[in-house]
Amino acid sequence: VLDNTGDELADLLGVDEVPPAAVAAVRLLQPLYEPLKAVSPSCTEALYPEFNEVNDWNDCSLLPRRVFWRPGAPPLLIRQTMTKANMWEASTGSAVWGGGIVLSRYMEELGSAFWEGKR
Repeated sequence: VLDNTGDELADLLGVDEVPPAAVAAVRLLQPLYEPLKAVSPSCTEALYPEFNEVNDWNDCSLLPRRVFWRPGAPPLLIRQTMTKANMWEASTGSAVWGGGIVLSRYMEELGSAFWEGKR
Protein backbone atom coordinates (compact mmCIF):
# COMPACT_ATOMS: atom_id res chain seq x y z
CA VAL A 1 0.00 0.00 0.00
CA LEU A 2 2.72 2.50 0.92
CA ASP A 3 4.65 2.31 -2.33
CA ASN A 4 1.87 3.64 -4.59
CA THR A 5 -0.44 4.73 -1.81
CA GLY A 6 -3.07 6.60 -3.82
CA ASP A 7 -3.51 3.91 -6.48
CA GLU A 8 -3.34 1.06 -3.98
CA LEU A 9 -5.82 2.70 -1.63
CA ALA A 10 -8.24 3.39 -4.49
CA ASP A 11 -8.01 -0.28 -5.54
CA LEU A 12 -8.62 -1.48 -1.98
CA LEU A 13 -11.64 0.79 -1.60
CA GLY A 14 -12.97 0.11 -5.10
CA VAL A 15 -13.01 3.77 -6.15
CA ASP A 16 -11.37 5.75 -8.97
CA GLU A 17 -9.75 8.48 -6.88
CA VAL A 18 -8.80 8.88 -3.23
CA PRO A 19 -8.57 12.34 -1.63
CA PRO A 20 -5.00 13.54 -0.93
CA ALA A 21 -5.87 13.81 2.78
CA ALA A 22 -6.67 10.07 2.89
CA VAL A 23 -3.36 9.26 1.17
CA ALA A 24 -1.47 11.45 3.66
CA ALA A 25 -3.26 9.75 6.59
CA VAL A 26 -2.26 6.29 5.34
CA ARG A 27 1.36 7.38 4.87
CA LEU A 28 1.43 8.62 8.48
CA LEU A 29 0.72 5.04 9.55
CA GLN A 30 3.95 3.67 8.01
CA PRO A 31 5.79 3.40 11.37
CA LEU A 32 2.98 1.12 12.57
CA TYR A 33 2.50 -0.71 9.28
CA GLU A 34 5.99 -2.15 8.83
CA PRO A 35 6.31 -4.00 12.18
CA LEU A 36 2.76 -5.36 11.91
CA LYS A 37 3.26 -6.46 8.29
CA ALA A 38 6.55 -8.20 9.24
CA VAL A 39 4.71 -10.59 11.59
CA SER A 40 1.59 -11.03 9.45
CA PRO A 41 0.94 -14.45 7.86
CA SER A 42 1.19 -12.87 4.40
CA CYS A 43 4.91 -12.30 5.12
CA THR A 44 5.74 -15.13 7.54
CA GLU A 45 4.09 -17.85 5.43
CA ALA A 46 4.70 -16.50 1.90
CA LEU A 47 1.01 -16.42 1.07
CA TYR A 48 1.51 -14.22 -2.00
CA PRO A 49 4.10 -14.21 -4.80
CA GLU A 50 6.75 -11.50 -5.13
CA PHE A 51 4.77 -9.94 -8.00
CA ASN A 52 1.03 -10.00 -8.61
CA GLU A 53 -0.75 -10.16 -11.97
CA VAL A 54 -0.16 -6.43 -12.62
CA ASN A 55 3.48 -6.49 -11.49
CA ASP A 56 2.91 -4.82 -8.12
CA TRP A 57 5.80 -5.77 -5.83
CA ASN A 58 4.97 -7.71 -2.65
CA ASP A 59 6.15 -5.35 0.06
CA CYS A 60 7.25 -8.20 2.37
CA SER A 61 10.53 -8.25 0.42
CA LEU A 62 11.04 -4.55 1.12
CA LEU A 63 10.53 -4.57 4.88
CA PRO A 64 13.66 -3.90 6.95
CA ARG A 65 12.92 -6.96 9.12
CA ARG A 66 10.86 -10.12 8.89
CA VAL A 67 9.92 -12.65 11.54
CA PHE A 68 9.52 -16.37 10.95
CA TRP A 69 7.81 -18.66 13.46
CA ARG A 70 9.38 -22.11 13.79
CA PRO A 71 7.94 -25.13 15.59
CA GLY A 72 9.79 -25.85 18.81
CA ALA A 73 12.24 -22.97 18.30
CA PRO A 74 12.32 -19.26 19.03
CA PRO A 75 11.17 -16.86 16.30
CA LEU A 76 13.78 -16.12 13.66
CA LEU A 77 14.35 -12.43 12.86
CA ILE A 78 15.82 -11.72 9.41
CA ARG A 79 17.15 -8.28 8.48
CA GLN A 80 16.66 -7.37 4.83
CA THR A 81 18.53 -4.67 2.92
CA MET A 82 16.40 -4.47 -0.23
CA THR A 83 14.45 -1.21 -0.37
CA LYS A 84 12.25 0.61 -2.87
CA ALA A 85 15.23 2.83 -3.68
CA ASN A 86 17.64 -0.04 -4.50
CA MET A 87 15.36 -2.94 -5.46
CA TRP A 88 16.51 -3.07 -9.10
CA GLU A 89 20.20 -2.94 -8.18
CA ALA A 90 20.19 -5.01 -4.95
CA SER A 91 21.31 -8.61 -4.81
CA THR A 92 18.58 -11.24 -4.68
CA GLY A 93 20.22 -12.31 -1.39
CA SER A 94 19.22 -9.00 0.20
CA ALA A 95 15.63 -10.19 0.83
CA VAL A 96 13.78 -13.36 1.76
CA TRP A 97 11.92 -14.81 -1.23
CA GLY A 98 8.68 -16.78 -1.01
CA GLY A 99 10.20 -19.90 -2.59
CA GLY A 100 12.78 -20.06 0.21
CA ILE A 101 10.06 -19.91 2.84
CA VAL A 102 8.02 -22.66 1.17
CA LEU A 103 11.10 -24.86 0.77
CA SER A 104 12.14 -24.40 4.41
CA ARG A 105 8.62 -25.32 5.61
CA TYR A 106 8.71 -28.47 3.46
CA MET A 107 12.13 -29.43 4.81
CA GLU A 108 10.91 -28.94 8.39
CA GLU A 109 7.93 -31.20 7.71
CA LEU A 110 10.28 -34.00 6.65
CA GLY A 111 11.41 -34.20 10.28
CA SER A 112 14.82 -34.58 11.85
CA ALA A 113 14.98 -38.35 11.21
CA PHE A 114 14.98 -37.71 7.46
CA TRP A 115 18.07 -35.52 7.77
CA GLU A 116 20.15 -37.79 10.02
CA GLY A 117 23.42 -38.77 8.34
CA LYS A 118 22.96 -36.17 5.59
CA ARG A 119 24.89 -32.98 5.16
